[in-house]
Amino acid sequence: MERVVVDADGRVKLDAVKNEMAVTDSTGKTLAYVVPPALYKRFVEVWLASEPTSEELDAARREQGGLNISQVLAHLADVERRWKEQKG
Repeated sequence: MERVVVDADGRVKLDAVKNEMAVTDSTGKTLAYVVPPALYKRFVEVWLASEPTSEELDAARREQGGLNISQVLAHLADVERRWKEQKG
């Protein structure tokens, strides 16, 4: 993970963060999102818990049906074509 070292003023501002926070430049452009350590830890726990198990991956591989990559690409091209027609 990359790190940014903040000065004392930045530290005071970050210590006040209780939930998520957007870090912006003077024009309002979002540069980053910051979350407190406890919330970050919870995000990671939820993310890791959502990873499929080996058994779930095996079951998904055995499933029949669905679309192959050519069919998916054709469908996406059709969706894009219809979207452009609608957009005018």
